[in-house]
Amino acid sequence: MHILDTLFARLRELSPLAVALSGGLDSRFLAHAARLASCDLLLLHAFGPHVSPRESERAKVWAADQNMPLRLIFFDPLILPAVAINSKERCYFCKKALLEALCPYAAGYTLCDGTQADDLRHPHRPGLRALKETGLHSPLAEIGLSKTQIRELAAFSDMTQPEQPARPCLLTRLAYGMRPDAAVLARLAATEAALEDAGLSDFRLRLTPTPQLHVLSLPEDMRPSVTGILAAYGFAEAQLLYLATLSGFFDSA
Repeated sequence: MHILDTLFARLRELSPLAVALSGGLDSRFLAHAARLASCDLLLLHAFGPHVSPRESERAKVWAADQNMPLRLIFFDPLILPAVAINSKERCYFCKKALLEALCPYAAGYTLCDGTQADDLRHPHRPGLRALKETGLHSPLAEIGLSKTQIRELAAFSDMTQPEQPARPCLLTRLAYGMRPDAAVLARLAATEAALEDAGLSDFRLRLTPTPQLHVLSLPEDMRPSVTGILAAYGFAEAQLLYLATLSGFFDSA
């Protein structure tokens, strides 16, 4: 049996489905697969100061393009004590509160998210504990799909933007212990949007607290525009740092 057939069978078991749609590749693919499996489907997108406005707009546009029903829910994790002090356990408390906020909108549906197998291998993912405690399903992880496989299956099944780079929650841009501020998060989001518009793909702008632009690579001819964008948004002192991988920077420190 093809792994897509295995996924379709699992999704049909869980249908009707409410998919927590971040707008990223994994949750989009989950919704895409559910549609291909002819599941009854509802998408839920939580927006707030921790989510880049561009990511929310992409989620809305994609759902509309796919003719998938979408509900938008405002969620502000900055009011949570563990998030307000940016503790190492912030993702647990944020995810737990988020799922509790989504549950009423998912009444009558099986609430699912796009967690995949690679996420389970990460050494520090306190948010996974919240998933288990709330009984949320993660079908991609349940059948062992990795990020690479998801990209391959997305392309194979003609989903748009199978190469989409990851853009995690803006709170991950701040070193633990740095108190998040909505204005700072908005400035980080705007700067990253401008860098993306300039042609930069895989990167993160992080505060350590000194600003650092983390990239996998940077073409030499892009340096002037990148430097100019950072300065324009108040990050002129940002240090450029080349990394082998972008995820989990503060967790490995």
